[in-house]
Amino acid sequence: MKQSAQIAHALVRTGVHRSAAVVPALILALLCSAIASAQLRVVNWNIARLLGDPAAIETVLAILAEDDRPGFAVAPHLILLQEVTIATRDGLLEILPAALPGVPYALATYTTSPIENGSGGAQALFYRSDLIEEIPAGHRDLDTGANRQSDRWQLRLVGYPPAIGEFWVYSSHLRAGNTASGRDERLQGCEVLRGDLATLPAGARAILAGDFNFYTPVESGYQALIAAGPAQVVDPQGNAAWSGPTHAIRHTQSPRAISAGGLIGGGLDDRFDFQFLTPTLLDGAGIDLIPGTYRSVGNDGLHFNRSINDGDNFYFPGDPIRSNELADALFDASDHIPVAAEYFLPGRLSAAIDPGSPRVIRGAAVAMQLVLANAAPTEHPVGSRPIPVSVSVSSGSGGGDFTAPSLPAFEVVPIGVDTSMVGVAEVFVTVSAQVQQVANGVFPLQAETLVIAPARPSLAAGFLADEIILPVSVARRSGPSLVEIPIHNLGFSPLQSLLEVDSVLVPPGPLVVGALPPPIGATPGILPLTIDPAAIPGESWQGVVEINVSDEDLPGETVGALYVQLQVTVESKGRPADLNGDGRVDGADLGILLSQWGGPGSADLDGDGIVGGADLAILLGAWDLAGR
Repeated sequence: MKQSAQIAHALVRTGVHRSAAVVPALILALLCSAIASAQLRVVNWNIARLLGDPAAIETVLAILAEDDRPGFAVAPHLILLQEVTIATRDGLLEILPAALPGVPYALATYTTSPIENGSGGAQALFYRSDLIEEIPAGHRDLDTGANRQSDRWQLRLVGYPPAIGEFWVYSSHLRAGNTASGRDERLQGCEVLRGDLATLPAGARAILAGDFNFYTPVESGYQALIAAGPAQVVDPQGNAAWSGPTHAIRHTQSPRAISAGGLIGGGLDDRFDFQFLTPTLLDGAGIDLIPGTYRSVGNDGLHFNRSINDGDNFYFPGDPIRSNELADALFDASDHIPVAAEYFLPGRLSAAIDPGSPRVIRGAAVAMQLVLANAAPTEHPVGSRPIPVSVSVSSGSGGGDFTAPSLPAFEVVPIGVDTSMVGVAEVFVTVSAQVQQVANGVFPLQAETLVIAPARPSLAAGFLADEIILPVSVARRSGPSLVEIPIHNLGFSPLQSLLEVDSVLVPPGPLVVGALPPPIGATPGILPLTIDPAAIPGESWQGVVEINVSDEDLPGETVGALYVQLQVTVESKGRPADLNGDGRVDGADLGILLSQWGGPGSADLDGDGIVGGADLAILLGAWDLAGR
């Protein structure tokens, strides 16, 4: 800290020194720990073997990424499709990147057979490889009737441990028809699905999606899936009846009133397409359905038993233009509409410590800043939940129960540091998630700062002296005189603060302060003062010089003052042999004496009225005193 000379030291120290850029830098580090950038959007859709208009299918897929009905829009992460023949699969491999350019979709294990290919097609799963990876060993074909196989895939969230990031998805297309034989075959298929669910590890998370062709919730196959017991699944929309106009918003088949081009008509009056969930996806931990996000895409509830584009559509509230574009595309794309739902991602606990200043002064009241956040890879905060955490501290103070909010929000917790001893002060912090299904659930942290002793200002070299009396003699004829005041930092070592001279206060009079010394360590600093004798009216002057000093600009900085009482005596005649009054006795003065030789003059140093040998002797005797 430096201020101009003659300005009083008037800064108040708070003991807290932190760079405003540090915490944002830590947040950036937390953000970088997010592997991808979106929560989990799951879509299932009976694509009807691509019998619809491929351009309309492309439009639907593009709008699925723009669907902000849940309060945000994001490209789907899982797209489970039914009625996918080999030709359909190849077509989708061209349509999907055209609809969603730049989104890295991968096709999960795809299996079919000539019989299945000719009986409506198989199941296909496209997943976003920036967030999800397939575990191929977990794939299985399940014979669920109607010459079609249900498919099971084992998936994992990228960057999460298996116990937290693994989940399973099934895609099914069960037998159609509201006949006894159709219902019986669907029941058999559901029993196969539930039997396979029972083979999954305890606590497994699974989504059963697809075209189940259930007409009512009392149907035996539907009841077989939701019945209590091991491997039970849950219908997120409840188990009540879904038929009729009062439940129109839940229907998924058919978006067209008239059959055409191989697409079945009949209007929107059936709920054939579902996402059933294991209870582990509704338990408030880990991967979990976001309440209120399960929906039939494009269905505004106002088109019961009609084409979805009959008149205006209001799926996007207040935006009939966008809604009508989607409705027209759904009408042309398939005889089913997609089902979509959003899922929370498991928490990813992140924590970092901003240690503040790497060096502090002993006794400083300082705190490190512990930054907490849920860094789950979500594009929107609604995609993850705050994590309740416990913070324990050793070799420091603070801690307790806090909440790690979802980024970009964050929580800052102060952690006190013991600065009572000189040396390295370490802080050990453990952040523990208080819920299950959180990645990095225990987060140990360590930080340190160096505690140094305050500076020891002194006006003496070997002992503490904050006040001295300094007598000074000046000659009036000699002009301004320089006085140098040494300032010491006693006992300086690397574990001690440098000493800074902040300002110097001088009383009115003959003194002028020179440049302040740089920070003082082992070598004394020199404070220059100039005394002008012409500004002293009498034979003497005295005044107190106040030297304001401080430690380095560090937390815990101390301030103080040194006082020098100057007692200035003015020699009115100056040095007798200094004939030209320049403060020196040299050849110039000798020249003056020789020019006056034998007569009176200022060189009559002995006062006998004649400049001669005696005066020369006096001048030569003063010669070695020049400049003193």
